[in-house]
Amino acid sequence: MILATNELYVYGNNTYGELGEKEFKNVYTFTKLNYFQNNNLQILKISAGARHNLILCSDFTIYSFGDNSQFQCSGLNGAYSSPYKIIKDNNLEIIDIYAGYNFSVLLSKKGLIWSFGDNSNHKYGTDINLKGSSNPVFSNDMLGLKVGKIFVGINNIAILLSEC
Repeated sequence: MILATNELYVYGNNTYGELGEKEFKNVYTFTKLNYFQNNNLQILKISAGARHNLILCSDFTIYSFGDNSQFQCSGLNGAYSSPYKIIKDNNLEIIDIYAGYNFSVLLSKKGLIWSFGDNSNHKYGTDINLKGSSNPVFSNDMLGLKVGKIFVGINNIAILLSEC
């Protein structure tokens, strides 16, 4: 939950650090996650996967935390128990984020799709034969089409095209 004051509150299972609460312990009441407010970061969007989260900030940096066993948080394998900056300067011009079960998808301003994490069942939408990737992989299958919205499931992605 994000309040108008940019205060982020979390609660629930934290086995993999998916609450961003440094310690790997479950939280049973709403608990304020101070990282973003303490670092003067305005949250634009949050996407929750099965055991990881993505956050897009107003400076267009992207943070992840939680389970990273399939590289769904990007970076090194393991778990991130506090927010980890995965896109620092946003030269990809990412405007939307989507956390799947064990993979992540980014949508750029130009309608380009980037994916990382588990790629079983070819979730990246590309014929590249990768088991997964810790770095965003460009999907060229939708090149030239105007992607409006992306929806992610456990092992799939659905894309809604826009008219403009």
